[in-house]
Amino acid sequence: MTIERALISDLDGLLALMRQYYAYDRLEFDPERARSAMMQLLGTPEYGAVWLLRDGTRIAGYLALCLGYSLEAGGRDAFLDEVFVMEPFRNRGWGSKLVETAVEAAVAAGVYSVHLTVEQSNSQAMRLYRRHGFEPRRSTMLTKKC
Repeated sequence: MTIERALISDLDGLLALMRQYYAYDRLEFDPERARSAMMQLLGTPEYGAVWLLRDGTRIAGYLALCLGYSLEAGGRDAFLDEVFVMEPFRNRGWGSKLVETAVEAAVAAGVYSVHLTVEQSNSQAMRLYRRHGFEPRRSTMLTKKC
């Protein structure tokens, strides 16, 4: 198993895994929108990066880190936007390795805070993130789609 930065050539494999992740988290998956967003992220390093967990030639998981800016954070911040490891590869430390890789890259990019959201019912993911120093906030994130 290896972790490597995703390239545009990984797009189709990533989209297949995104579809699985969205089904797992009961999210609406729009293939055209997902393709466009992923292409922009992969092709624009200023937006962030995606890392793949590979089992040989098969993509077994991925993590997307999106860069931003926040006055509250004191400057550059980042969002662990999507983290997904396929079922057969869970509970083996690979989610931790993906998170460590992304946080190290964020720190190297001058990021002050890394944020994420997690389903409250996903206790396994919550434990993973807490082990890596992520703490719940008193505030609630709200979203308006534009």
